[in-house]
Amino acid sequence: MIEIRFCDITTALKIDELINCPKDEIVKGIKRKFGNNILDDIGEQPTAEQLQSIPIEGLALSFLGVKFQSQDFLSSVIHALGAASVLNGIDSSIAFELGNFIFGKEEFRVLPKCLAEAGVKSVLSHEKTEVILSWITSVDKSQFIEEVEDMFGNEWINSYSAALTDLKRLISTSVSKSFDLCVWSQDWQKRPLVAIFGDEKCEDTSKARKLLENIYVENKEFILVSGGNEGIERIALEWSKDQGLKKMVFILNKRFGSAARVIQTDAIIKAANIIKIIYNKKTKITAKIIKIAKKNDKEVQTIKI
Repeated sequence: MIEIRFCDITTALKIDELINCPKDEIVKGIKRKFGNNILDDIGEQPTAEQLQSIPIEGLALSFLGVKFQSQDFLSSVIHALGAASVLNGIDSSIAFELGNFIFGKEEFRVLPKCLAEAGVKSVLSHEKTEVILSWITSVDKSQFIEEVEDMFGNEWINSYSAALTDLKRLISTSVSKSFDLCVWSQDWQKRPLVAIFGDEKCEDTSKARKLLENIYVENKEFILVSGGNEGIERIALEWSKDQGLKKMVFILNKRFGSAARVIQTDAIIKAANIIKIIYNKKTKITAKIIKIAKKNDKEVQTIKI
């Protein structure tokens, strides 16, 4: 499975600069480079975890993307498009560039550190997508279908046509919105994405950390998906840092008002494939998490402290 997402290379480079600054300078830098309103999401005294995580998801990298069957499959779609362009008398060199982007080769593998740590494998700037879109649009689709049939058989026409439509839509959006594109690493997709929710007040931190250790034993090298809220979620973030685990942090966006927590929870649940709630006493928030999970057809495992 391969996933292509939207990203912002310029913002990511700014984030790389900020993360390497002293903490007080980072706060000033966030205000200066992203605007004062960004601090509404994290407060004037952000934790180290928030400073490391807030700008990536949602600012420099989209939460979700478009999934394709595999790198090889998408590469073969581009190959068929290239063959069709040659028969149409059109330069096919762009097909090689797209292939390099898909496999993270040459200049496409050079990317900001914060994107690499978030699981990005390669990047394609929006300055290049306008030329690519023009090329794809110029190729006769009937010729593309003919090439697919000759190369792979009639039964593959629908799959290849759908993939080309998705790819063209991504590139069109990149052009119209000035979004950069990136390939999100397959390595992340092979590892469990574990969302951990829980009590906002937790007095027994040591027991909570012990339960997190048990989750780690069950799901080796998992990626923590979290909102970084007070209580269990914050404990889980601190614990994951000690373990050296990768994480996806969805910061609460207060600009959504009363709906902020629901939107945050929904995004976390959509991203995760394993959902756990560590609690002492079930609350309305716990019930809401379970309800949102069911709506997304996800099972929830509850663990009592």
